[in-house]
Amino acid sequence: MAIETDTDREILLSDFGVSASYTPQAYPHTSSKTTTKTVIMETRYVETNQHEGYRPIAYGRESDFSDAAHGDHITVESIHYKIKGIQPDGTGFVDLLLEKQ
Repeated sequence: MAIETDTDREILLSDFGVSASYTPQAYPHTSSKTTTKTVIMETRYVETNQHEGYRPIAYGRESDFSDAAHGDHITVESIHYKIKGIQPDGTGFVDLLLEKQ
């Protein structure tokens, strides 16, 4: 169980995060409206589908990305990404594995 509250996570993101445009795809969402979220960007070494390499990761509040799905889009600093993986970390944050478009 996380000690921090969602407000604490919001403060952390406001101090260290960047603005991101998040656009869900039509299915399974009821809306594909673009919204602005705050995320912390990082590049991490990962293994996926027996491939290894560096992949961009966006960390965000789980409450902000509760309906995130594979294929949704995020734009950070004019770079467009597609969500390829969603990994809640058990502390109220979610790691979004991204693929540059």
